[in-house]
Amino acid sequence: MTSTQRTWRGAFPKTIEALGKQNLSAMIESFEFELEVQQLRLDLRWFPVFLKMQNCPRRILELAEFEYLRTQAYAMDMGRPRLDPGMIALNPQAQFVEVHEDLPEIGRGPGLYCLVKSGARFFEMELSLAQALLLDLLREDRKYSSQQLFDMAEIHEVKLGLSRDQWASTLQTLLDRDVVVVGGQASAHATM
Repeated sequence: MTSTQRTWRGAFPKTIEALGKQNLSAMIESFEFELEVQQLRLDLRWFPVFLKMQNCPRRILELAEFEYLRTQAYAMDMGRPRLDPGMIALNPQAQFVEVHEDLPEIGRGPGLYCLVKSGARFFEMELSLAQALLLDLLREDRKYSSQQLFDMAEIHEVKLGLSRDQWASTLQTLLDRDVVVVGGQASAHATM
């Protein structure tokens, strides 16, 4: 086995196993052939794209996408955003994947998941609607104080009816898992 094969097989073990169980092992061989013949530089993104082009079942596509994003989240280092004290932003390390099918190979069902590595810590978590709403507000490099973030959540078209304490608790979970980061020396509790 070549180092390229070890790399991509190491990133997609459950997807490869699922393809074998579905009698779709020919797709694995075809992908390896394409890598070899085309002398492509291995970009792990190509495997989920290749499977999609082969009309692979949706469940296996979602499994491949999840494993790809898990590998990306674990391997990349995007650094931390520069923030003024007390300002909250999305951690650029965070990866998000929406799952529509049951994926017993990785113990995941339908939902929105966040995968994030921060230092030596790595987290995978299914997001609640409240967490997803806060993260949606922070997308595209937006930055808010916690009070501004809670104000934006309260006027959002999706009405969850949470109290400020419930929003603060939701935000604290995201901070504890480094899904969002807060700037400066002020602690997250000091900004809430």
